[in-house]
Amino acid sequence: MGLRYFYPTPKTTVIIPLKGDNKKAIVYFIEIDSTRILMKDDTLFYKADLST
Repeated sequence: MGLRYFYPTPKTTVIIPLKGDNKKAIVYFIEIDSTRILMKDDTLFYKADLST
């Protein structure tokens, strides 16, 4: 299974389940404003609405 295309909207959120060291996952998103990322338990929620 690979990445799929999606149409971003103001409410688009990508849900990424994580395994292992979750802190390393956030490093991938370092250039993105921290208000666009939420870590909850073993899940990363990423606001993907094309805003900068």
